[in-house]
Amino acid sequence: MDDPASSDLLVTTLSLTYGGIEDLLDALHTMPEFIRPQVRTALEERARTAAAHGRTAHAAWLGHLLAVARRAQCDDPPHADGTGGEGGHEDGGHGPRTPHGGAAPKAPPAFASLLVRTAQLPGLLDQFLVFRRHRDALPAEPVAEARRILEDRPGIEMAEYASVLAALAMAAGGALHTVRARTWWAFSLMERAARAERLGFGGTRASSRDRRHALLHATRAVAALPPKAPTDEPDPAFQAYHALARAHRGLNDYRAGLAVLLEGERELFPRGVPDDDEGRRRWMHHAWTVADELSGLGYHTEAVRRFDSALQVCQVLSGGAPVSSLVELLTQRGKTLLHADRPAAATADLERAAAAADRLGMTIPACRARGLAASALTMRGREREALRLLEENLAAARRGGDQLLHGHRCALAAQLRTVGELAAAEEQYLLALREMHAQPAGSRNEIACLFGLGSSPTTSATTSGPWSGAGAAWRPGAATAASRRPPGTSRWPCDGCWTATRPSRRPNGCSPCCARCCATPTTTAPRPPARRSPVRSSAAFSGSAGTARRSIWGAA
Repeated sequence: MDDPASSDLLVTTLSLTYGGIEDLLDALHTMPEFIRPQVRTALEERARTAAAHGRTAHAAWLGHLLAVARRAQCDDPPHADGTGGEGGHEDGGHGPRTPHGGAAPKAPPAFASLLVRTAQLPGLLDQFLVFRRHRDALPAEPVAEARRILEDRPGIEMAEYASVLAALAMAAGGALHTVRARTWWAFSLMERAARAERLGFGGTRASSRDRRHALLHATRAVAALPPKAPTDEPDPAFQAYHALARAHRGLNDYRAGLAVLLEGERELFPRGVPDDDEGRRRWMHHAWTVADELSGLGYHTEAVRRFDSALQVCQVLSGGAPVSSLVELLTQRGKTLLHADRPAAATADLERAAAAADRLGMTIPACRARGLAASALTMRGREREALRLLEENLAAARRGGDQLLHGHRCALAAQLRTVGELAAAEEQYLLALREMHAQPAGSRNEIACLFGLGSSPTTSATTSGPWSGAGAAWRPGAATAASRRPPGTSRWPCDGCWTATRPSRRPNGCSPCCARCCATPTTTAPRPPARRSPVRSSAAFSGSAGTARRSIWGAA
């Protein structure tokens, strides 16, 4: 074994022969004495090469194996807390060793404190090594117990939540725990990619790589399911199928995701709705997810049928009492009925959802349901009733302390234009723009506001372009009212008019709150007749798009 090539080949053989991390670490500890120096040299060279080529995770793993090999030869003793001298890595579950090769006995820590402390570690590997070293502290069902503990602790992100569950399942060992480990790690990767996309890094190579790796692990999790797992152990099978469907959706392959869900339904629910409450809860969420996918792909009739089934089970589980799941299901079914050109049925569902949300004190879901109900009423030709709902939305958002009032103002202004109240619509647009500019981050509603304001007849009749008057009207920094008005006209309101609520306008366009901007009225062209804008979704401008379900089968 003096040949470096032979020792390098031995390292490769060790990595390929031993299928689990535990077996590989045991092989390093039981390796003959005369082989260890060459293996250490090969590991060190490989770690240096991996670091030079930017493979950080590979280099860290090789460095950990090198530290284990050195401790096995007793020339790099571990620290008192069980970590080695090579960068503080865990010893892979073996801990400080006695002269006879056995692990020194330690009192097992409490599982809850161990879990919370380990969840703060930065990577999956470090978390796994800690759990493996304290395997005697793990309960009989570690993943279920960990979920119960972590759900009671606010502040943990979904990506970190899924990562620590994956590390725990991997340390527990066993066929079903292997499925759980791959499933939860796939969820962690998808959540990490979704977080990067929310921050504006959606098109980066790292985000795409995370989604591809999530699909790989989710596929292997489904493939690793034992034959009787969907009926004997439905919970890990349910999570595995939904993780795979979500991974397909994350890569924009929606039809493949729907096919996975339908295949999982055949495996998980061969006899339809289960008899126990836990099985009914799984069926409800599964039917809910399938209905969302069918609706997104345009199969609205089948989606409504699935929503009906989910709602029936939800009412059985809740005993007829209003719950958050009922609010969301009614809202989603109402939106699907809107797409299916059934506005009357959609109105009934959405008004029922808004009433249930109000009883539960859920301001944002109630506003979302009322906004969609306003769209349904507009489709039925009842614009004034839709306007009343949107005014109620704005008042409810104010009472609830909603910081995104501009979204409700945009929806209200669009409806005011629809019913022909152009002056009031213009004022709501201007107020919304001022509120947006007062916030540190921009809003996509600004585009809709400027478009609606620029295409308003009261604006386009007095400006040289559809955007110039609107931009000058709302942008702060103008000291006087005249600087906010287009040249040669006094149509834009003065400072006192900004806060007026739907004022009655004078012929020159100002409200009667003061006479400063109305002192020198100018002759302007007569206003053209009110134009009917096309029917649009009033909830499209809402700044509060609804509460996403914090669950593993949520949106991609």
